[in-house]
Amino acid sequence: MDSGGVTTDPEYDRARTDAEKRFYIESVRWEQALLKQAEQLPSTPKADAKKLLKNVASAAWKGAHVPVTAKPSVSRDLILGLTTLCSDYVKSDLDAFTALLGRRQIPTALAVSELEKHATSILEEAHRRKWQGRVKEITSFFPGSSWLEEAWIFVTEETEEHVRNLESLMWLGLSSHVAPDQQGPESAPRVAIENFMLAVLAKGRKIRRKDIWLVAGYTERTEFERFQRNDEDTTKAAKRNFARVLNMSPKAFIEALDELRK
Repeated sequence: MDSGGVTTDPEYDRARTDAEKRFYIESVRWEQALLKQAEQLPSTPKADAKKLLKNVASAAWKGAHVPVTAKPSVSRDLILGLTTLCSDYVKSDLDAFTALLGRRQIPTALAVSELEKHATSILEEAHRRKWQGRVKEITSFFPGSSWLEEAWIFVTEETEEHVRNLESLMWLGLSSHVAPDQQGPESAPRVAIENFMLAVLAKGRKIRRKDIWLVAGYTERTEFERFQRNDEDTTKAAKRNFARVLNMSPKAFIEALDELRK
């Protein structure tokens, strides 16, 4: 079974339609924020290009050093907003697909396998239909945002974590198909984590969530995942450890991570 084989299920189709509507509404708001930020640029990319070509030609004629002008880069908030849009779309689909597997009473082992295959498929679809076009929009206004495509890793990691949560519910035989940390609004720790990862990425280093809990001194992800979803069972020590890491500068974090890998 794959996404192409379940479209005759009315409940799944309805959930997909709702997810598309939510994505469209939120993407309109996101694009308004992008245009607002673009309006604050001193000039248009085309004007900047003409000015740069003129300066290069003038310098070349004189035999002088060719000037290099820094290109504008989009804010981290807008990138985080786009990753959240795509991640929410994917997770909504996965929730609906998991519910479908439950209605069809698919054996757990097979259901887990089908969910993982579907997650790969829906990620590819979201990247093609939701992500790529908006990345082109960003670079048309902010050509200095060269690391945009690497930010897709946030969507991938969110999806992987969500699939693990859904699979846990399957194996436990629970009727709910929505992971506990997805029932409410985005938690403050999760936003802080993603902002931190974007800050490090902006310095030219792509990191994963695993790198954060390694630098915090942990050898497995359990405490980190509790902290990330703002779980009431998160220990005070864990909160202090992760807060310490998230308050590090990107440079200090990279140095600490490199030291661990020696």
